[in-house]
Amino acid sequence: MTNDSKMIFGFYHKSELIRYLSTCDDENLIFAAIDCSGEAEASLRRIQEIEENTNLPRLLSTLGFSSRLHGFAYIVEAITMCRQNPDASMTKEIYPKIADIHDTTVIRVERNIRSSIESAWNRGDLTLRNRIFGNSINPEKGKPTNRQFICSLADYVASYM
Repeated sequence: MTNDSKMIFGFYHKSELIRYLSTCDDENLIFAAIDCSGEAEASLRRIQEIEENTNLPRLLSTLGFSSRLHGFAYIVEAITMCRQNPDASMTKEIYPKIADIHDTTVIRVERNIRSSIESAWNRGDLTLRNRIFGNSINPEKGKPTNRQFICSLADYVASYM
């Protein structure tokens, strides 16, 4: 390990860790998970989720999202949940789970996701945005709905990451 290497130890809330990792520029991040239960498969799945979730914040940053907003962490959670269960209802399943994880309300989750999308929509990499969303967005509205955004990004992540 070099002098400029940094290791973090401890227990962190998932959203805090995701925000921290999204600020890292190092492409050579290595993750390890200790399997306390002795189930190697579950441990490998957790490592894969961590690796996928570190690429996701970078993708969102490229799209113009600020990791300082609550909606950033909520979007990462929603995309992860959408990938695990593509048929899940946003309002009945995904938003309530995110609200429980972050100790907030469903209304705040929905509003923070919507305002994050609004603030980032015209800021990020236009070429990447067109590759992900293409012609699926109604030009009269100008931006996708929360569901359109999360599902399109979940499909993109599943296909290309």
